[in-house]
Amino acid sequence: FEGTGIVGGGYNDGWSSDYYRYLSNWLNPINTAVQVAETKISSGDAQPYTLNMLQVARIWRVYLMSEFADNFGPMPINGFQGLNPTFSDLKTVYYYFLDELKDANSKLDPSKTVPADTRKLDAAFGFDFAKWKKYANSMRLRLAMRISEVDPAKAKSEFEAAATGDLLKSVDDIFQVQEQPGWDALTGVMSREWNPGRLSATLKN
Repeated sequence: FEGTGIVGGGYNDGWSSDYYRYLSNWLNPINTAVQVAETKISSGDAQPYTLNMLQVARIWRVYLMSEFADNFGPMPINGFQGLNPTFSDLKTVYYYFLDELKDANSKLDPSKTVPADTRKLDAAFGFDFAKWKKYANSMRLRLAMRISEVDPAKAKSEFEAAATGDLLKSVDDIFQVQEQPGWDALTGVMSREWNPGRLSATLKN
Protein backbone atom coordinates (compact mmCIF):
# COMPACT_ATOMS: atom_id res chain seq x y z
CA PHE A 1 0.00 0.00 0.00
CA GLU A 2 1.10 3.55 -0.63
CA GLY A 3 1.13 5.52 2.60
CA THR A 4 -0.45 4.04 5.68
CA GLY A 5 -4.03 5.13 6.32
CA ILE A 6 -6.11 2.64 8.28
CA VAL A 7 -3.70 -0.23 7.53
CA GLY A 8 -0.80 1.52 9.25
CA GLY A 9 -2.80 3.23 11.93
CA GLY A 10 -2.48 6.65 10.29
CA TYR A 11 -5.04 9.40 10.69
CA ASN A 12 -6.29 11.71 7.97
CA ASP A 13 -9.57 13.64 8.01
CA GLY A 14 -8.95 15.05 4.55
CA TRP A 15 -12.10 13.56 3.05
CA SER A 16 -14.34 15.11 5.69
CA SER A 17 -12.70 18.53 5.57
CA ASP A 18 -12.72 18.51 1.77
CA TYR A 19 -16.38 17.51 1.59
CA TYR A 20 -17.35 20.20 4.10
CA ARG A 21 -15.51 22.75 2.00
CA TYR A 22 -16.92 21.53 -1.30
CA LEU A 23 -20.50 21.40 -0.02
CA SER A 24 -20.20 24.92 1.32
CA ASN A 25 -18.85 26.07 -2.04
CA TRP A 26 -21.63 24.29 -3.94
CA LEU A 27 -24.34 25.82 -1.79
CA ASN A 28 -23.17 29.34 -2.60
CA PRO A 29 -23.94 29.30 -6.36
CA ILE A 30 -27.18 27.33 -6.02
CA ASN A 31 -28.49 29.90 -3.55
CA THR A 32 -27.41 32.59 -5.99
CA ALA A 33 -29.37 30.79 -8.73
CA VAL A 34 -32.50 30.86 -6.56
CA GLN A 35 -32.01 34.55 -5.80
CA VAL A 36 -31.41 35.48 -9.46
CA ALA A 37 -34.51 33.61 -10.62
CA GLU A 38 -36.65 35.23 -7.94
CA THR A 39 -35.31 38.67 -8.91
CA LYS A 40 -36.01 38.05 -12.62
CA ILE A 41 -39.56 36.95 -11.87
CA SER A 42 -40.34 39.85 -9.53
CA SER A 43 -38.91 42.40 -11.97
CA GLY A 44 -40.90 41.05 -14.93
CA ASP A 45 -37.67 40.14 -16.76
CA ALA A 46 -38.30 36.39 -16.77
CA GLN A 47 -38.31 33.91 -19.64
CA PRO A 48 -41.29 31.56 -20.04
CA TYR A 49 -39.23 28.83 -18.36
CA THR A 50 -37.68 30.91 -15.53
CA LEU A 51 -40.26 29.81 -12.95
CA ASN A 52 -39.38 26.20 -13.74
CA MET A 53 -35.66 26.96 -13.45
CA LEU A 54 -36.34 28.38 -10.00
CA GLN A 55 -38.00 25.12 -8.92
CA VAL A 56 -35.12 23.03 -10.30
CA ALA A 57 -32.68 25.19 -8.34
CA ARG A 58 -34.71 24.71 -5.16
CA ILE A 59 -34.82 20.94 -5.69
CA TRP A 60 -31.07 20.71 -6.28
CA ARG A 61 -30.44 22.94 -3.28
CA VAL A 62 -32.36 20.48 -1.10
CA TYR A 63 -30.17 17.64 -2.35
CA LEU A 64 -26.96 19.53 -1.57
CA MET A 65 -28.27 20.57 1.84
CA SER A 66 -29.31 17.00 2.60
CA GLU A 67 -25.77 15.83 1.85
CA PHE A 68 -24.45 18.41 4.28
CA ALA A 69 -26.97 17.54 7.00
CA ASP A 70 -26.51 13.78 6.64
CA ASN A 71 -22.73 14.11 6.90
CA PHE A 72 -22.26 16.94 9.37
CA GLY A 73 -25.53 17.39 11.29
CA PRO A 74 -27.27 20.68 12.14
CA MET A 75 -26.93 23.39 9.50
CA PRO A 76 -28.39 26.77 8.55
CA ILE A 77 -31.43 26.89 6.28
CA ASN A 78 -31.10 30.64 5.85
CA GLY A 79 -27.51 30.72 4.65
CA PHE A 80 -26.03 32.84 1.87
CA GLN A 81 -28.34 35.79 2.54
CA GLY A 82 -25.58 38.25 3.36
CA LEU A 83 -25.92 37.74 7.11
CA ASN A 84 -24.31 35.37 9.59
CA PRO A 85 -26.76 32.41 9.52
CA THR A 86 -28.27 30.54 12.44
CA PHE A 87 -27.81 26.78 12.59
CA SER A 88 -31.02 24.75 12.87
CA ASP A 89 -31.55 21.33 14.44
CA LEU A 90 -31.97 18.37 12.12
CA LYS A 91 -35.73 18.07 12.66
CA THR A 92 -36.22 21.66 11.49
CA VAL A 93 -33.83 21.08 8.60
CA TYR A 94 -35.57 17.90 7.43
CA TYR A 95 -39.03 19.45 7.68
CA TYR A 96 -37.70 22.30 5.54
CA PHE A 97 -36.39 19.81 2.97
CA LEU A 98 -39.72 18.04 2.71
CA ASP A 99 -41.70 21.29 2.44
CA GLU A 100 -39.34 22.65 -0.22
CA LEU A 101 -39.60 19.51 -2.34
CA LYS A 102 -43.39 19.46 -2.08
CA ASP A 103 -43.77 23.13 -2.99
CA ALA A 104 -41.15 23.22 -5.76
CA ASN A 105 -42.56 20.07 -7.35
CA SER A 106 -46.10 21.48 -7.33
CA LYS A 107 -44.91 24.55 -9.25
CA LEU A 108 -43.00 22.71 -11.98
CA ASP A 109 -44.71 22.79 -15.38
CA PRO A 110 -43.44 19.85 -17.50
CA SER A 111 -44.87 21.42 -20.68
CA LYS A 112 -42.29 24.21 -20.61
CA THR A 113 -39.14 23.85 -22.71
CA VAL A 114 -35.81 25.64 -22.77
CA PRO A 115 -33.50 26.49 -25.70
CA ALA A 116 -30.99 23.85 -26.76
CA ASP A 117 -27.98 25.90 -25.68
CA THR A 118 -29.50 26.23 -22.20
CA ARG A 119 -30.34 22.52 -21.95
CA LYS A 120 -26.61 21.78 -22.18
CA LEU A 121 -26.14 23.45 -18.80
CA ASP A 122 -28.02 20.61 -17.07
CA ALA A 123 -25.62 17.68 -17.39
CA ALA A 124 -28.04 15.19 -15.82
CA PHE A 125 -31.54 15.83 -17.21
CA GLY A 126 -31.07 18.53 -19.86
CA PHE A 127 -33.82 20.52 -18.13
CA ASP A 128 -36.40 17.85 -18.83
CA PHE A 129 -38.85 19.15 -16.23
CA ALA A 130 -40.88 15.93 -16.15
CA LYS A 131 -37.75 14.14 -14.93
CA TRP A 132 -37.09 16.84 -12.37
CA LYS A 133 -40.59 16.27 -10.98
CA LYS A 134 -39.79 12.57 -10.68
CA TYR A 135 -36.48 13.39 -9.02
CA ALA A 136 -38.17 15.66 -6.48
CA ASN A 137 -40.77 13.02 -5.59
CA SER A 138 -38.15 10.29 -5.36
CA MET A 139 -35.93 12.39 -3.12
CA ARG A 140 -38.92 13.16 -0.93
CA LEU A 141 -39.43 9.42 -0.52
CA ARG A 142 -35.78 8.95 0.41
CA LEU A 143 -35.77 11.75 2.95
CA ALA A 144 -39.00 10.48 4.47
CA MET A 145 -37.39 7.07 4.94
CA ARG A 146 -34.38 8.73 6.59
CA ILE A 147 -36.59 9.96 9.46
CA SER A 148 -38.79 6.87 9.76
CA GLU A 149 -37.17 5.76 13.03
CA VAL A 150 -37.27 9.13 14.78
CA ASP A 151 -40.48 10.62 13.37
CA PRO A 152 -42.60 7.75 11.99
CA ALA A 153 -45.85 9.71 11.62
CA LYS A 154 -44.21 12.47 9.58
CA ALA A 155 -42.24 9.93 7.56
CA LYS A 156 -45.38 7.94 6.73
CA SER A 157 -47.43 10.97 5.63
CA GLU A 158 -44.60 12.38 3.49
CA PHE A 159 -43.78 9.01 1.95
CA GLU A 160 -47.38 8.26 1.03
CA ALA A 161 -47.91 11.74 -0.42
CA ALA A 162 -44.76 11.55 -2.53
CA ALA A 163 -45.58 8.01 -3.70
CA THR A 164 -48.75 9.26 -5.41
CA GLY A 165 -46.63 11.30 -7.84
CA ASP A 166 -44.35 10.31 -10.69
CA LEU A 167 -41.13 8.62 -9.58
CA LEU A 168 -37.80 7.59 -11.06
CA LYS A 169 -38.55 4.02 -12.07
CA SER A 170 -36.68 3.30 -15.32
CA VAL A 171 -33.04 3.34 -16.36
CA ASP A 172 -33.76 6.30 -18.65
CA ASP A 173 -34.84 8.34 -15.64
CA ILE A 174 -31.69 7.80 -13.59
CA PHE A 175 -29.89 10.97 -12.51
CA GLN A 176 -26.47 10.42 -13.99
CA VAL A 177 -23.65 12.59 -15.30
CA GLN A 178 -21.11 11.48 -17.87
CA GLU A 179 -17.67 11.18 -16.30
CA GLN A 180 -14.66 12.46 -18.19
CA PRO A 181 -10.87 12.26 -17.93
CA GLY A 182 -8.90 15.07 -16.39
CA TRP A 183 -9.19 16.72 -13.01
CA ASP A 184 -12.44 18.52 -12.26
CA ALA A 185 -15.85 17.91 -10.69
CA LEU A 186 -16.86 15.54 -13.51
CA THR A 187 -13.75 13.38 -13.41
CA GLY A 188 -14.24 9.74 -12.46
CA VAL A 189 -12.80 8.85 -9.06
CA MET A 190 -10.79 5.92 -10.44
CA SER A 191 -9.72 7.55 -13.71
CA ARG A 192 -7.86 10.61 -12.41
CA GLU A 193 -4.40 10.78 -13.85
CA TRP A 194 -2.66 10.79 -10.46
CA ASN A 195 -4.08 7.36 -9.64
CA PRO A 196 -1.61 4.72 -10.92
CA GLY A 197 -4.20 1.96 -10.45
CA ARG A 198 -1.58 -0.54 -9.30
CA LEU A 199 -2.53 -4.22 -9.51
CA SER A 200 -1.17 -7.16 -7.64
CA ALA A 201 0.78 -9.74 -9.68
CA THR A 202 -2.05 -12.23 -9.22
CA LEU A 203 -4.72 -9.83 -10.45
CA LYS A 204 -2.53 -8.68 -13.32
CA ASN A 205 -2.03 -12.28 -14.47
